[in-house]
Amino acid sequence: MFFWFFESRNNPTRSPLTLFINGGPGRSSMIGLFQELGPCSSLPNGTNTTINPYSWNNVSNVLFVDQPVGAGFSYGNNYLTSSQQAASDLFEFMQIWCAKFPQYASLPFHIFGESYAGLTIVSNFPHFALMILSGTSDLLSVNLLNINLSVQKPMMNLKFIGIGDGWIDPMIQYESLMDYSQQNSFSTCYNTSTTQDCSNADNYCYDNYFSLFAQNLNCNIDDIRTSYDSSLPEDYINFLSKPEVMSAIGAKTQYIECNPDAYIAFTNTADFARTSIPQLGQLMNCVIPALFYFGDSDANCNWIGGLNVTKSINWKYQKKFNSAALRDFIVNNAAVGQVQSSNGLTFLNKMYQSGHEVPFYQPQNAFTMFNRWITNSPM
Repeated sequence: MFFWFFESRNNPTRSPLTLFINGGPGRSSMIGLFQELGPCSSLPNGTNTTINPYSWNNVSNVLFVDQPVGAGFSYGNNYLTSSQQAASDLFEFMQIWCAKFPQYASLPFHIFGESYAGLTIVSNFPHFALMILSGTSDLLSVNLLNINLSVQKPMMNLKFIGIGDGWIDPMIQYESLMDYSQQNSFSTCYNTSTTQDCSNADNYCYDNYFSLFAQNLNCNIDDIRTSYDSSLPEDYINFLSKPEVMSAIGAKTQYIECNPDAYIAFTNTADFARTSIPQLGQLMNCVIPALFYFGDSDANCNWIGGLNVTKSINWKYQKKFNSAALRDFIVNNAAVGQVQSSNGLTFLNKMYQSGHEVPFYQPQNAFTMFNRWITNSPM
């Protein structure tokens, strides 16, 4: 598993440690590094890099990991088939990483993920975060209700989790895109949890709602302001393909932005169609604050579905969060989004003028959000 670690630009020994993971499944976290929140961005055609003034490592040590195996510069023969497996691998990776770099292991630890990091990290995320808290990847052997953080010392000092434009609960999020009955095929999937039922549900909803929505409106589902065949610039791939760059960063294989084999391994088990709301509820009841944020132009994981997912989390302060007032998110005296928050759960509702990768579209606003969140400043 390939990683790239950047110390904080300001006092790294007293800054927190943030793990950032991209989605897919099978998409490299070099996307987050070069297109979103890393210390450098690629120049046109990948000729070189330039400083990103809004990098999250202005205020935090930041660790990017290519996962699962096959994504980015990570390599191996055994492709994972579920978010639970991805969480277990990531947990093992962090154990090894902390042993190698013990000076960072006791720092306040934040986990951030994006998109299918909403299942590989949201299913993976809650699973992975619960493994960090309990100290084991065998969650079935642990009574999660009895985790007492004031008595039990976790493997790392987990403080916050953050999920950007996350794919968390397919039934709720597909329904937010198209108004169809609760008696849809996902009900069967959630009841039986079999690969066949869940695969049928996901294929039906994607083919009959999701893809038709984008095609009929001729829009990119990641940014509905753009055309169906548009995409973000990928000049950074040329930069990472340079032999001198690969040698300098210790890359052992050619870079793959999104590995189709890793992707298919997850789809073959219908991992896309599973919900991670129960795991999020367990995590919230462990008093780990969570931040969800969504771009207003992202139809892929749209903000309406994100808000409905957040309100559906069954935890002890669910009613308080659901009745909390919506207020403006202010940056430089201007409203750049909306916030709903209560008892450690914060939903940044539709970051304005932003598509699926919020820090790409709104780097300053995303950095302000991150900085306020990790410093417990008012959102």
